Amino acid sequence: MEAPNPLTLPVVSYIYVAAPNADDRSDNSIVKAILGSGPDSSCNAQGFHGSPQTYSSVSPACCDMAQWGLAGHAANTFPLNSSTSYNGVDYSCPVMALSPAQYVRGWAGCETDSSSTKVGARAESCQPLTYTGSWPMPDAATANQHWESGTYESCGCHAKKVLGSGCYVGATFPGFAYFFSIDSSPCEGVPSTESAALPQLIAANFVNLDGPPQQLATLEWSEVPNVTNSYREALSDLATDTLLSVNGCVRFDVYEEYTGADRTTSSNKLWMYSVFDNMEAKHAFESSLAKAKFDALTREMGGKGGATAMTLPVGVRTQVVSKKGQDTPPMPLFFWIRANTIEDLKKVQGSIWKIFTPTRAEPGCLRYDQAYPISDRSEDLFVLEVFWLEHLPEAQDAHMSSPWMNTFFQEAGSILTVEVANLVLLPPRQYATLEWAEVSSVTAQYKASLTDLATDALATDGCLRFDVYEEYTGADRKTSANKVWMYSVFTDEEAKRTFESSAAKAKFGEVTKSMEVKRGATDMRLPIGAMTQTAMKKEVSTPPMPLLFFVRAKDAQDLRKVEDSIWNIYDPTRAEKGCLRYDQAIPISASRSKDDLFVLEVLWYEKLPDSQQAHMDSAHMATWFGEVGSILTSDWDGADTVNLALIK
Repeated sequence: MEAPNPLTLPVVSYIYVAAPNADDRSDNSIVKAILGSGPDSSCNAQGFHGSPQTYSSVSPACCDMAQWGLAGHAANTFPLNSSTSYNGVDYSCPVMALSPAQYVRGWAGCETDSSSTKVGARAESCQPLTYTGSWPMPDAATANQHWESGTYESCGCHAKKVLGSGCYVGATFPGFAYFFSIDSSPCEGVPSTESAALPQLIAANFVNLDGPPQQLATLEWSEVPNVTNSYREALSDLATDTLLSVNGCVRFDVYEEYTGADRTTSSNKLWMYSVFDNMEAKHAFESSLAKAKFDALTREMGGKGGATAMTLPVGVRTQVVSKKGQDTPPMPLFFWIRANTIEDLKKVQGSIWKIFTPTRAEPGCLRYDQAYPISDRSEDLFVLEVFWLEHLPEAQDAHMSSPWMNTFFQEAGSILTVEVANLVLLPPRQYATLEWAEVSSVTAQYKASLTDLATDALATDGCLRFDVYEEYTGADRKTSANKVWMYSVFTDEEAKRTFESSAAKAKFGEVTKSMEVKRGATDMRLPIGAMTQTAMKKEVSTPPMPLLFFVRAKDAQDLRKVEDSIWNIYDPTRAEKGCLRYDQAIPISASRSKDDLFVLEVLWYEKLPDSQQAHMDSAHMATWFGEVGSILTSDWDGADTVNLALIK
């Protein structure tokens, strides 16, 4: 960690206002109330990702702890050490501790503003370009390896560069507000830092200077003592949510590794292969709340992980979809083509590049990427191949016996070693919604409008299932509860959004506008690997007997246990003679709302009570109750069992 000394840098000072909710880390209401009565109205601001308030200029009072004390908030206001010096050396890319377990990095320098005046400059979110661990950095030992000096670019900054003396709103997360001040006086008369060259590593391996930027990739792994279904779902949801929310994330694959080519025994290791169009998108994912929650779950399960920052070759774009559809899942593989020295790696790169185009063109190849680590550490001297094959071993055998592979091994076989990971793709989960509506009377006209809605929904691309039910007060189904339920399943959230904004949904809204309706909805996902049953598994002479069960737990940790255990009854329940259809679904908001701490069961029986009694007396139900019966909080004889009749 060498740095030029002395450095002339602006003086940057931080304070923060803290009022988190210990029971709900997503709750921002307490600190928001404090900000609303701060020393100046402009202090009622927080720097959430994408907010126009982030890095906006505010009153100097917002950066003054004494002023916050006078406003009555001394107990919630604290200084934050933002020194640019470490072990007596100045650094323009300094580390800052948010807490004993959260360390970030920024940048400071002297630059020229629009009026040609030398002023202080500050940027946050400067993740070291070769750092691939969790962000924020988890401890002082890790963070202190990354005190560096350089430019805004070479420090890995992706947040806005702030110029000039003043007080500004810093980036934040729920329960906190950060403010920082810049004092430009040390910068007067010193050279600007903005013309410094990028490091050789970055210019050579990270940026295509003669064309568009190379796509960035990350290969990340997590290993836990036992991969549970809820852990797989958490990773699948992270991928789905990142692709939806991070502009510039173009691919996010998640895999489970198996110990052999037969893919029967899990190695308890999951992989993420993600590709981004730019550094800002990559950093947005790595600093996201969703990523932090998954990392926290990994630690909670006694797991560990690691990551490698990579680029795709110049001029190459990842294949965002399989090049052809197929009825069976793809067969993915990772290959690490390793070399012992940088010189050998360059030879391997030159040779393996020759197989890129012909490999993608192979009939049995569905997707193929090559990616190169940014770092030149000894453990990163490899080329990664991300390979999706149609069939194994046929497609791989055809690839290995091809002329281009024969040439490749002739050129580079003596200087390389190969490692392989046998993978299974963790697919996106189907998206479900459970809606209910209470009316004064379930009329024939209302039922007709619901039937029309279901028909129109099923004609929408991506809608797999749309059931409409009427609830009854008892198992005899004689007295209506004047409540209807809609259970809909879509291929993904995008399909659900398309339906919500459709003409069919708007038409239904117009029909019910004049009615007094009390309604609610819960967005859900099916378990990973589960597919809704779009039809009954057999024809019956009498109408099916549907039920909803809300299997409840007292907290998120118990819910994960329930979710993992109830998955074990999924296939046996569907196979029961009296079961016509069976789904499980878990609320997306289960980690945020106590009302949503449940697993939903949607059951269609052939006969009641016979089919249900056979289900409850089964061996798989006895095992399930033995595993989690003590932590269930469901009112089985009351509100958590819903007796239904099918409308559509």
